[in-house]
Amino acid sequence: MAVTKVLSRRMRPDQLISYVTNPMKTEEHTLVSCFNCELETAAKRMLETKARWGKEGGIEMFHGIQSFDPGEVSPEEAHEIGAQFVKEHFPGYEVVLATHIDKDHIHNHMAVNSVNALTGKKYHSTAQSYYVQVRGTSDRLCREHGLSVIEEPKPHALSYAEWRARKNGMLTLREQMDLDTDEVLSTACSVGDIYRMMEARGYVVEHNSKYPTFRPAGAKNGFRMRQCGKALTEDELESYIDDALTDTTKEFIIKQREYVPYKPLVKPTGFIALVYHWMYVLGIIGQGKQMDFYVDPKEVLKFEQLKRQAEFLEEYGINDFDALDARETVINAEMDRLTKSRIILNSKKKRNRKLYDALAKAEYLSGVPDDYADERAQLDEARRLLEGRDIEALNKEKTEVYDGLVSINKALRELRGELKLISALREEIPHIEKKVREANRSRSIPQFQWER
Repeated sequence: MAVTKVLSRRMRPDQLISYVTNPMKTEEHTLVSCFNCELETAAKRMLETKARWGKEGGIEMFHGIQSFDPGEVSPEEAHEIGAQFVKEHFPGYEVVLATHIDKDHIHNHMAVNSVNALTGKKYHSTAQSYYVQVRGTSDRLCREHGLSVIEEPKPHALSYAEWRARKNGMLTLREQMDLDTDEVLSTACSVGDIYRMMEARGYVVEHNSKYPTFRPAGAKNGFRMRQCGKALTEDELESYIDDALTDTTKEFIIKQREYVPYKPLVKPTGFIALVYHWMYVLGIIGQGKQMDFYVDPKEVLKFEQLKRQAEFLEEYGINDFDALDARETVINAEMDRLTKSRIILNSKKKRNRKLYDALAKAEYLSGVPDDYADERAQLDEARRLLEGRDIEALNKEKTEVYDGLVSINKALRELRGELKLISALREEIPHIEKKVREANRSRSIPQFQWER
């Protein structure tokens, strides 16, 4: 079974080609093929094609990804299927195809020039072209090679509006948003970027809850952004953006090792020593699991929580309940400060809502034809509101507000997590102390002393 997608990339040809043809992932270039170009000069040729047809700027490249199930196909067969797909789906385009074998699942990567070398046309992808051409071609090739394909899910109940849109051959609002989601996630660099780009497509963004929602123009209700049927939180959106498969530019950023000043080792005491010793007893660290002391398996299952507690105690040097109370006071004060800052930003956002909406509509409706009277009226009203204003400064202000809200919401979630840790530690410390003293009575481990 192959999962195939084609993503737009605003990056230079040489950057995407370097990632695609990484010799560590392609058996030293033995699983690399080129179409309408040569590997050594592919990037230069793609730039020349853009210049020849006057199609420089905008989306520079498209990144095709074709992933196979683990153990289903050999590298050579996967590469052959990828080559057949390129010939059928990208005729006339300059393409560098490479098969990566560094993961359990073999996958093809295709660096595709956005401009056709023969016709000068730019590559475009829609919902119809995805199902008929991209997925349709890939599924047919998989069947020809005896591989499985993704079966269509069972239909679910549609609203009348969705049924009418399907009947007339149109996309439903949910389907259109899924397409916009794929495009935005493939190009956004931050969660704030996602909000601004979705607004530019006409969505009303609401991000004051765990799951951000996006309401299409003219719709009564909003939708959550989702991938593989799962709604995404702000943290998951941020993780998705950081994923190497959706942000290949990070492959080319070489970070210098951060200087960390030398810190002499200090023997842990108090709560820190207590938690670490309990982790030793449970066998999470050291050789404690070889002891004769009986440990309830339910205690071992808490090892992730124990690790977070130990790291938290060590990070803030918390050795007793007084230090724990002091940290809680600091957290509450910081949360109050952040909450006030969020109120200020939300007030500013509410106060300038019409201007921010006008910025989005001016971009979203800029190319609407004259015969769309309602949309033209909205565009004229947006331009009237923005007349005489510094658009660059207004865009900068909007960016600062949105990025500030995202940053504050993230900080508040982290602080709430710390409060939960503190609450758990208050309950766990007496329990851990009791268990450690029981373990110390066993002759199979050294006696352990700790100070409050």
